[in-house]
Amino acid sequence: GRPDADRKVLEQAIAIAGEGTDLSLRARAYEALGSHHFGQSAYADAEREVRRGLDLAREAGDRLRESAGHARLAGIYQRLGRLDEAWREYEAWAELAHAIGDRVGEAGALGGVGGLLYLAGRYEEACEHNERYLALARELGNRYHESVATGNLAAVLRYLGRYGEALEHSRRRLELAVERGDRRSEARTQANMGGLLLSLGDFEEAERMLEASLATLEAIGARREAGFALNGLGALAAARGDEATAIVLLERLLERQRELEDPVGATSTLLALGRLHLDADHEDRARTRLAEALRAGEKRAMAAVIALAQSLLACLPDGDPNEAVDAYERWSDRIGHTDRMECLWRLWRLTAESRHLEEAYRLLVSLCESAPDGYRGTMVARFPLYRDLDAAWRMHTAPGASDQLNQGFEHPT
Repeated sequence: GRPDADRKVLEQAIAIAGEGTDLSLRARAYEALGSHHFGQSAYADAEREVRRGLDLAREAGDRLRESAGHARLAGIYQRLGRLDEAWREYEAWAELAHAIGDRVGEAGALGGVGGLLYLAGRYEEACEHNERYLALARELGNRYHESVATGNLAAVLRYLGRYGEALEHSRRRLELAVERGDRRSEARTQANMGGLLLSLGDFEEAERMLEASLATLEAIGARREAGFALNGLGALAAARGDEATAIVLLERLLERQRELEDPVGATSTLLALGRLHLDADHEDRARTRLAEALRAGEKRAMAAVIALAQSLLACLPDGDPNEAVDAYERWSDRIGHTDRMECLWRLWRLTAESRHLEEAYRLLVSLCESAPDGYRGTMVARFPLYRDLDAAWRMHTAPGASDQLNQGFEHPT
C-alpha cells in the first residue's frame, strides 16, 4: 500500500545486512528488494537486485537462496517476453530444487515450464506439465500452488477445447481463493471464468463475472491483472457484434500493457485488434495491427500468434490465400481449438476448398461435445461463426454426408 516506504525499509535492511558477514542474509534482502520492484513493474531494477542476491547466494553456498533467485529471474524474464532466458532459469530452478530436496520448488518450476509451453502453443505438453504440477501440489498439501495449478490447467484445457474440465478447474480455483481470503486471486479467477463462459455462449454470466473482476482488481490497484478483465469485456463486445466498443476497450488495454511493460500481453492484444479491424473492414488498421502482432510473435516464438497473424493478413483483399493455407498447415498444431476453427472457416471462405469446411465442422462438433451439460446447444445458437459453420455444412454437403460427424452432437434446431 506504500511502495516508497516499503522500498526504503528494504534498502535500510540491505544496508544493515551489508555491515555483517552473513552473505545469505544479504542475499535474502536483495531478493526481497527485487520482488518489491517486480511488484511495481520496475523490471530492470528487479532483475538487477535479484541478480545481486543470486551472486551472494552462490558465494555463500546457500543453494536454497540460489534456487529462489533463479525462480524470481524466471518470472521476470517471462513477464518481459524473454522466453528463452526464462526457460533457462526455470531449468536451473528445477535442477537445484531437486538436488536439495525442495519439492515445493520442484512444483513451482513444473508450473513455470508449463506456462512457457502454453505461450509457445505446445498445449498438450503444457497440459501434461500442469497436471503433474497440480498432482504434486495436492500431494504436498500446498494450497497456493494448487490454486495456481488449477488456474493454469483451466487455461490450457480451454485452448484444447475441453471446456467441461476447464470449468471444473476454474470453479475449484475460485473456491481456493475464497478459502484463502485472496481477493486478487478470486478476481483474477473471475476474469478467467468470464472468458470461459463467453466461449460457451453464456454472455450474461460472463459479463457479470468480468465486471465484478474488473471492479475488484481496479479497487485494489492490480492494474496488470485488471487487463484480463478488460480483454474479456472486449471479446464479449465483439461476440455481441459491437466491434466499435471492443476496439475501444482493447486499445485501452494495449496502452496499459505497454505502460506496464507487458510485451507478451500486448502481442496478444495486437492480434485481437487486427482481427477486429479486419471484421470491421478497416483494412489499413487491420494490416498495421496484424503486422505488429506478427513481428512481436516472431520475436518471442509465440507460434499461435504467428500462425493466426499470417492467416489473417492473407485474408486482406491484397493477401494471398495460398500463403494463408501454408501458414495454417505449418502451425495448426500450435493453435488453440477455437482459433483453429476460425482459421479454417476463413480459409474455406477464401479458397472454397471443402476440406477446410470439413475440418472446421469437425472441430465444431468436438467443441460442442466437450462442453458441459446445458452449454452444447448454446455455443452454436449464440455465436454467428458457429451458426454459419453449421449452415454451411448443411448447404455444401450431399444428403447424409454429415451423419458420421453428427454422432453424439446435439443441434439446437
